[in-house]
Amino acid sequence: IQGCLKAVDKAPYQSSTTHTDLGIDAIVFELKSCPKNSLQVLIVFTDGKSTYPDLTKVSAVKAKAEGIVTQVVGVGSDVNDPELQAIASSSKDVYKVKDYQALVDTVTTFIQAVCNAQPPVIPCQPTQTVCLGVAIDASGSIGQANFQKNLNVIRKIAEAVPKGSYLAVSTYGTHNRSVCHTTNDVQGCLKTVDSAAYQNSTTHTDLGIDAIVYELKSCPKNILKVLIVFTDGKSTYPDKTRVSAVKAQEESIVCQAVGVGSQVYDPELQAIASSSNDVYKVTDYQALVESVGTLIKAVCNATPKPPTVKQCPPAKKLCTFFAMDGSASEDSTNFQKIKEAVIYIIRALSDGSYCASAAYGTHTYIAATLTANKTECEKKTSDAAFRNSSTHTDVAIDTGVQTLASAPKDCQKLIVVLTDGQSTYPDRTAVSADKAHQANIAVAVVAIGNKVNTTELNVIASSKDLVLTANDVIDLLAKITDIAQVVCNATPEPTTTTT
Repeated sequence: IQGCLKAVDKAPYQSSTTHTDLGIDAIVFELKSCPKNSLQVLIVFTDGKSTYPDLTKVSAVKAKAEGIVTQVVGVGSDVNDPELQAIASSSKDVYKVKDYQALVDTVTTFIQAVCNAQPPVIPCQPTQTVCLGVAIDASGSIGQANFQKNLNVIRKIAEAVPKGSYLAVSTYGTHNRSVCHTTNDVQGCLKTVDSAAYQNSTTHTDLGIDAIVYELKSCPKNILKVLIVFTDGKSTYPDKTRVSAVKAQEESIVCQAVGVGSQVYDPELQAIASSSNDVYKVTDYQALVESVGTLIKAVCNATPKPPTVKQCPPAKKLCTFFAMDGSASEDSTNFQKIKEAVIYIIRALSDGSYCASAAYGTHTYIAATLTANKTECEKKTSDAAFRNSSTHTDVAIDTGVQTLASAPKDCQKLIVVLTDGQSTYPDRTAVSADKAHQANIAVAVVAIGNKVNTTELNVIASSKDLVLTANDVIDLLAKITDIAQVVCNATPEPTTTTT
């Protein structure tokens, strides 16, 4: 921190316009490198209305969606109150002073604001309904007061899931006790959660997992199923717990493990969770309460482990360019899942195939140049940056055509466009798509969400069979095996020449 402050002392004064949106975006990007589960706080200092208020609002919304506590300090009489409110996480996070001397005089107020910052409760996106099962440790090591804190955390998580989601809750100790069976009456379930009985017994984590797995069998088909296991220590029968966890994961349930306190057993948390990214640890039950925003985000962004992707036919040599929509209508989390989908398709390509990838917005930025090294292509695709701009699909397709011009002659050329909405210039997109078709390049389009333009999708794709749809990024990953197989078998439509 001292090294950073030395650089702060030398920061140059810009004396220019007020692009508050750019300042917010820059800090949101920086905070992505913060340690997992740390509280993230953004303070914006400003003395007036931003140059582009609408862009500032968009940037502020994205900051909050990342679980960042956003505080704003308005200095002087020219500040715009509605904009301050739009930037801040809540009205309590808005501070105003009359001038910069007053800012200096009230610095202790801002110090206390940072020290006392509480993570915001961010609801999941409306389209990402879940079937959520919760297994709560009610063993003797916890105590009634901490057990109640755990129940309060569950209430906040359940209230954040979208309308149409399902909830089931059980407590476990020596026995399993169902608190509420799987239901879409989340509020009704939470009433029984509030009065759930503390067992004060041993820790049969396996019974808690088994009970929730059974409950989630009644979830609607194709809904995302998530199991959260809360525990403060090693289970009574670790081997049984591992077996139960494996069975849960075999049911395509995303399993998240939350360990509370210093007595948790790390190998067991890892065994319960679907992946190391699904393990969360906090120091005590008060820290659990304070980390509820992180846990909500974990449920909101839960991703089922895709099945093993079937390989393309060995004889089918493809040269594929992936164009990934990184426009502002996507957020960074959704863009990350688009990259994951592309990586799974890359893995399906037969040996000897070539691939390249790019993220596009206003401009197109090559992530992976055309290569037969699939490992390199995966890594560079994974590193592609979110663009957060407009949707120039035409430029992305043009870049794909240019990239594939250097492809070996014996491979089938293919462009795969992954997008969540209509392009900024549909006419230009149509011209670019036609150029790709005329170049004997097969073009497939993967449409994500309900804001896409069906007419444009059919214009982009070489045929209707190469128009693929997903309800959201979760559905995209669930369908990735089928999508990969369509890509494997893609062929261009015969072009017609007027004589």
